[in-house]
Amino acid sequence: NKEMYVIPLSRDSYDDFSGDLKLTSDIRTGMKLMLSGFYGKQQGTNDNNSGLPGMFRSPSSIASQLDRVSYIDARMFATDYWAPTEITRYGVGAKFTHVLSPTTFYEVSLNRTSEDYNTNPGRLRDTSRIYQFGNSFFVDEGPFGFQPNPSTGIGSGLRMGVGFSNSRDSSEIHSYSLSSDFTSQIDKNNEVKAGFDFVYTENKVNYASVDVYLPSGRSQSKWTTYPIRGALYIQDKLEFEGMIANIGLRMDYSDPNQDWYVYDPYTEAFTSQLSLGLDTLLQREETVKQLTFSPRLGVAFPISVNSKLYFNYGHQRQMPTPENLFLIRRFSDNNAITRLANPNNPLQKAIQYELGYEHNLFDQYLLRVAGYYKDVSLQPELVEFTNYTSSVNYFVSTPNGYADHRGVELTLSKNRGAWVQGFLNYTYRVSTSGQFGFENYFQNPADMRREIRET
Repeated sequence: NKEMYVIPLSRDSYDDFSGDLKLTSDIRTGMKLMLSGFYGKQQGTNDNNSGLPGMFRSPSSIASQLDRVSYIDARMFATDYWAPTEITRYGVGAKFTHVLSPTTFYEVSLNRTSEDYNTNPGRLRDTSRIYQFGNSFFVDEGPFGFQPNPSTGIGSGLRMGVGFSNSRDSSEIHSYSLSSDFTSQIDKNNEVKAGFDFVYTENKVNYASVDVYLPSGRSQSKWTTYPIRGALYIQDKLEFEGMIANIGLRMDYSDPNQDWYVYDPYTEAFTSQLSLGLDTLLQREETVKQLTFSPRLGVAFPISVNSKLYFNYGHQRQMPTPENLFLIRRFSDNNAITRLANPNNPLQKAIQYELGYEHNLFDQYLLRVAGYYKDVSLQPELVEFTNYTSSVNYFVSTPNGYADHRGVELTLSKNRGAWVQGFLNYTYRVSTSGQFGFENYFQNPADMRREIRET
């Protein structure tokens, strides 16, 4: 697939190539083995100058970067304001299915996947005088090509160098997963499902914002970690004449699989003079292994031939992003710590409730009315710490965030008919979010009192 950009950038289009190969074999009666492999590559222009992954895809995504900003002409006409970027994804896997009886079977899957990121400046600008205007006016190929140093402008002062293609990314992510599912219809009232997941990941992350001419304020983010996570679940589907219920329990396990620093929040070890010696200045201790349990319940009660009442309730857990678990970010010019993760951050928690009613109208329409509530807690939030002299000033990830969402949904759908199908939906939702504690902590008591007074 090729999607041309609305204006030429360091690449003039977004290109996406993917290939898949699958081989399925009936090993013997009731046994099936599927082998699979995939390879894909995305190429385009990076949509930021911070080193983060991301590519321009749509005209609106590019236009949003040209709205009310400085140096719009440089972004539009100097092609290398953003760097070319490439993401390569590939993997192999196997899946084995075994039917033990007409009512029982299990599946086992083993997969390895990889992602390689490559964001760097494009070709250097040819600064020789290669174009001639008239008899004696010669110019180079600017504003095309990458130029990290100041460059003479055109006309009213088109910027053609410095602050261009700042993103750098050479990260590699490799993941190994093993999973299995077991399903059995025990009797006419009970269908049991159970299974497990195990995932081992190699994070080799290295991205930065680089400007050799103006290095101040630029940062590098780098970590190498090998986290482990897993899960077990069991579910029973109960079917009776007046009720259908799904009852389940999921156990999630998370292990950052590393040691982490033990430190006073205002320690001098985070200053520009000392931060490169963290491993000798600070003690480390093993990170916390987490084990959580999440109950799930879904119940449906037929009221009549054409209507039912249902209720869903469940807990869900989610891993914080790797930046909130493993990141150590430093300023490129002086190495001072500017952001620190916390691998002991707990898994984010969400509790959801839903109560609904469905009604079949004229065997043509389905009316659905539902009310829901979702409570989210333990979300990572950035908290800033500053010492007396401001030589220590950094952000750390803390599980202080919360949110709740509540609302009502009304849906009328039509899935039959030779000429007209579709649905109408109306949703009313109210959301609240915030965080516990303070956004800023100061070692200076006077500054802390002011923060408390003004918050």
